[in-house]
Amino acid sequence: MFDVDAISLDLDDTLWPVKPVIIAAERAMRDFLRTQYPAVVPYLNDDALLAARRRAVAAYPDRTYDLTFLRKQVLRELANEAGLDHTLVEPAFAVFDDQRNQVDFYPGALSVVQAIAGRYKVIGCSNGNADLERIGIAGHFHAHVCARSAGAAKPDARIFSAVAAAAGVSPERILHIGDHADADVRGALAAGMQALWIQNDIAWPDRTPQPATLRCIADLPESGLLDL
Repeated sequence: MFDVDAISLDLDDTLWPVKPVIIAAERAMRDFLRTQYPAVVPYLNDDALLAARRRAVAAYPDRTYDLTFLRKQVLRELANEAGLDHTLVEPAFAVFDDQRNQVDFYPGALSVVQAIAGRYKVIGCSNGNADLERIGIAGHFHAHVCARSAGAAKPDARIFSAVAAAAGVSPERILHIGDHADADVRGALAAGMQALWIQNDIAWPDRTPQPATLRCIADLPESGLLDL
C-alpha cells in the first residue's frame, strides 16, 4: 500500500480517452471555420494544418508546452494564408475548447476520483488543456496544475514541483497516477514522487523494472494500493 498524503492525478487517457475528444473538437472547429470564414477552406486539409503547426513550433520553440498557445498560433497562420486578419482566432478556438471539454469518463473513473478526494488532497496534473470547471469535476480537486500554468510539461520536474507546492506536501508524500510511462511514471519518480502506472492494455515499453500497475483507474479501490 502506498503511504502518501496527496494524489497527483493525470487527466487525459487516465480519466477519459482523449483521442475521440480531440477528433470531435477539431471537427467542430473546422466546421465553424468553413461556415464563418470560407476563405480558409483551402488551408483546412491535414497537410496544410501540419505545416502551420510546424511553423508555429519553429517560431516559438520555448512555448511548445502550451497547447492552447500553439493551437491559437496555428489559427493565426491559417488567417495569414487566407489573407484574413486574426479576428477568427478567438471564436474558432472557443468552438474547439467547448468540444474539447465534452469528455466521456472511463467506466468507474469518476467514482474513483470521488473516493480519493474524500481521503487525500487531489491535484490535477496534465500536459493538456482540459478545464475541470467546465467538465464539472473541479470540486473534487484541491488544485489543477497544467503545463501552461507551470511553464513546463511532464516529465519536466518543474510541473511536479508545482504540484507539490499546490498540495503543500513534500514530493515523497505524493503519489502520481497516470498512463504515460515517461511523462507520468518516470517523470514523477525523477521528481521524488511515488508513481502508479495506469496500463490501459498497453505493455510496459522496455525492459526496465515495471512500476506498480493497474489495468485501469477503476481498479484502484479494490487494489489495496491506497487507503480508500
